[in-house]
Parts: sequence; structure tokens; C-alpha cells
Amino acid sequence: MIKSNFKFQDNNLNQVRVIEDIFYRYDPSFYLDSYDILFIKDFNDNKIFKKEFNCIINSFEVIYNESNQTEDILFIANLNYNKLPIDIFNELYFYDYNQDKLNKIETFDGFKLDLRKYDNNKNRFSFIGYEIKDKDNFQKFKQSINDSYTFLEFFKENTNKLITQEIFEQKYYSIYLIDLDFKDSCYKLKKIEKLVNDDIFIGNHLLRDIPILGFKTYKWVSKNAIAFTQTKNANVFINLIDVNNKSIVSFGNYFKGDILDYCVKENKIYLVGINLFNKDKSINYLPEIFEIDLTLKNVNKLTNFNEELSREIERMGVSSIKVLEYEKDGADAWAIYKDDLIKGDIFYIHGGPHAAYGNTIMLEFIILANNGYRVFFSNPKGSVSYTLDFANCIIGKWMNEDLNHIKNIIDSIKLKFNIKDLVVAGGSYGGYMSAALISKFNIFKGAVCERGVYNLLSFISTTDFPLFWLPYFKKNNIFELLDISPIKYYENIDTNVLIIHSEGDFRCPISQAEELYTLLKINNKNNKIVRFIRFPIDTNHDMSRTSNIYYKSLRISYILQFLNEIFND
Repeated sequence: MIKSNFKFQDNNLNQVRVIEDIFYRYDPSFYLDSYDILFIKDFNDNKIFKKEFNCIINSFEVIYNESNQTEDILFIANLNYNKLPIDIFNELYFYDYNQDKLNKIETFDGFKLDLRKYDNNKNRFSFIGYEIKDKDNFQKFKQSINDSYTFLEFFKENTNKLITQEIFEQKYYSIYLIDLDFKDSCYKLKKIEKLVNDDIFIGNHLLRDIPILGFKTYKWVSKNAIAFTQTKNANVFINLIDVNNKSIVSFGNYFKGDILDYCVKENKIYLVGINLFNKDKSINYLPEIFEIDLTLKNVNKLTNFNEELSREIERMGVSSIKVLEYEKDGADAWAIYKDDLIKGDIFYIHGGPHAAYGNTIMLEFIILANNGYRVFFSNPKGSVSYTLDFANCIIGKWMNEDLNHIKNIIDSIKLKFNIKDLVVAGGSYGGYMSAALISKFNIFKGAVCERGVYNLLSFISTTDFPLFWLPYFKKNNIFELLDISPIKYYENIDTNVLIIHSEGDFRCPISQAEELYTLLKINNKNNKIVRFIRFPIDTNHDMSRTSNIYYKSLRISYILQFLNEIFND
């Protein structure tokens, strides 16, 4: 048995550190001097073997070595390039723990993650990846990563070239099938084959405020078939691919909505999810367990675990999620509210920006709706699950392409629902965009800015992977970032603002919130509410989704308090 165990003692946030690398921490709140440890237990003699690779292991599998009848380890990780747990630096390795010998298995240059194997096929594996096409410049990029000056010079020379697009833009990942041979005392690549074409967003990309634990993007279901999830047009569904002829059978016509976990057994798929095609679905799309019969091609709902909660929410009078018709430029939008109680309206912008809202559960929206607030949310330009052009069109164009599109959506919703006063809200990129909107348009009743970035100039030098953002924004002069930073326009902000941030946020450091809060306090000429909710060091950038129930509840209570104050003035 092989077990991966995290070395928490090296991750003490209160200890003194000597820092010499530009990459030294990573959200959620851990330092890169922390790493995974492999423990290997031999059940024949009960001995435990421990191996430290000084890196974060993305995924691993056990491979049976017939020649010496031992089990060895195949894993994907970044053993070079500052040990960053970023998929573009990952490589495939074989480790012979009997001889304490490590070998790299050559595949291709590019992104690699989620190693899997089919249990009954000893030397056949698969992983998700993207092969870099600009190979020459990719080698130069990897050489530059350990030298900050060289890194920035490289991207100044390659701003509009293919390599920059491949590294920083959204892309279609594929599933790769690999066969291995054992030669000269180590495993070598025998064959590599691409299974999925470049037109599918593989995986579940929907945002929700409940964590998915242990979710697998894809799974082997037989010797010749792989099941994988796909996100398309704000829905998640499941597909089967035949690894021999690469044909794909989609079950999107039987189950579509959100999939939180799944398994396949004897021509049936069992999954935890939210099915839009479910005839007796609860009005709030709460998840249940479903069975998809691959032979009969039908879906059966197996459980009613959330029936009581669904009835309770129904008694609250909260409506089902309404899909809004917004066709201009292509964007999905939704609304959720109580028909008999509307105290105010709030428009949410998701983070990422390359993520997506969708037909899934957002308990926060249900709670706000139950308290009388009509909640709107949408997938503007930059969102995934549509086309690559739709996702990538805002790169290098923040506070321009994205701002105008979101403003158009807001104007359409205000007109359709005859809204006078609207609060804008969002987290991370959504926090940035909320601040950007109130700095450009004096039309909002208030804003809830959470875990956002408000000064891009200071952000690129304080975030957990600082060098990456300058090429993403396509700026050769860092001071140009001020032009697309909300704090540059702080004097224009004349509305109520609630700022929520975590001290343990390494992605968007808390200094971002401190800068915005201080400038708004200085400029508060008309005695508006300017409030800063500061969560402690044991919370991180993902606090609203993965923190404990106390912090989650407290956060929503602060938002409700803010809304009640400004809509009752």
C-alpha cells in the first residue's frame, strides 16, 4: 500500500523563514518548503518505507513489476522549476523504491495532471494534458523560470507569440493514453495516444459554495472505456469514450446539470448530482444520487436525502432558479428570489475569471433570497464552458472588454425587472470587477468586494506566483497596470462598500483589501458605509467555499447586515 501524507510541521504559518526564491508560497495558505511524503508499506513484513521528493505530487499510481515481482510507483510532479505545483511544469516519473531509483519517462512538453490506470491492465495508464506546440520557445521559457529577470525579458520578446497564448490562455485539455515497457531496469514509453479532440472543456468547471471532495475528472470503467465529465454551456454531464476507436457517447441528453461525484459499475453510472431533466426535481436543484443505465439509456433517481431540506426551502417561498434571456454577445444569466418579498437586488460576478456559474447549488443565493433579496448572476465574457474565444477575449483587456460586457448585462437586467437600486458583488476577480464597476459608474446602491485585487501594480509583486501575471495582462511596463486598477479611480467611488478578505489569502493578499479600504475611508465625503471584514490567518482565498461552517455563516451574516442597512436607509 502506498500513502501520500502532507508534512504539516513544515507549514507552520507562524515560524520564521529565510526567503531567497521568488516563488515561495501558494494558496491555499501553504509554503513551498512543505511537500508530500510517500509512505510505502509492505504487508508481507509490515515494513514501512518513506520517501521525500521535496515537491507536491499531483497524482500517483502503483505499477506491478513482473520481472522482480514488486510494486513500483508512477507519479506526476514538478521536481524542477521552483517546485511550483503548476501543471505546465509537471513530468511523468517512475520510482523504484527497492533500489531508491528515480527515472523520468519522456512524453511531451506541456501540461500533465491526473494520472490514472485501469486495474487489470498493468502497463496501461492515462493522464490529462495539453501538448505545447511552440516547442523551441517552451524550452526557453522553462530555462527562464528560475531567473526572474530572464523570465520577464522572455515574455517581453514573446508577448503576442504562440508560446504566450499556450501558457496563459484557456485551452482544451485532452485525455492521453500511454503504454509502458520495462527495459534496462526501468519503464520507458512504448506508445502515447490522444483520445479526446480539442473541442471539449473536460472536467467540472462550475462554481458552487459546497466543496467537492475526491472528485475525479475521469475514470477507467473497463479495459476499453473511460468515463469523463464535461462542462458545456453552464452544465456538467458525463461521457464515455472507447479507447480503441476514440468514439464518444454523451449522456447529456439524460443527465445535465451538475455532477459532484460518480462511479461506473456493470453498465450503470451512479452519480451524486443535480439533474435538470429530473421530473420531480426540488425547486432549488439540491443534489441526490442517480443511476444512469447505459443499456436502457434512462435515468433513475435513487435517493431523496435532501427532500426535507427542499420542502423547507419551498416553505420559505424561494423560487426556482430562473434562466434569463440575455442574447447580446452571448451570456447565460439567472435569477433566484421570493415572489412575495423583494427588499433589494444584488448582482453577483464570479471569480476566475475563467470559471463559470451554472445549474448547480449556491446556498448563499438561497439564503439571500429567503431574506428578501433578488439575486442575479451570469457568465459574462471570460467564462469557460462556451468557446475558447469567449473565454480568452478578456486576456490583456481587463476593465475594458469585460467591464463593458458586464455593464451591458446589468443594464439589460435592470430594464427587464424595473430595478432602481442594485448592489454589485463578487469574489476574487468578481471582487475586482465589483470595485471596477463602482469606480466607473455611479449607478450602484452598494458593492460587496470579497478577496479581490484592487491594485494590480502591487498585486503582481505580492501574489503567490508573481511573475505570471505581467504576461497575462500583456503589459511591458508594470506601471500601465495602474490604468486598469480600481484604486486609481477611488475618488469616483461614492457608494456603500463592504470589503471582505482573509489574512491567510496568498492569491490576493490582504494588503489589496487594506489599500482599497484606506482610500475609500479617506475619500468618504458623503458618509457612506465603508466596512472591512477581516477574517483570521487560518482562512485562505477559498474561504467562502471550504472554510468551517462558523466562518461561512458569519460571512453571509455580515453581507445580510450590510444589505439590510443600505436598503432600509
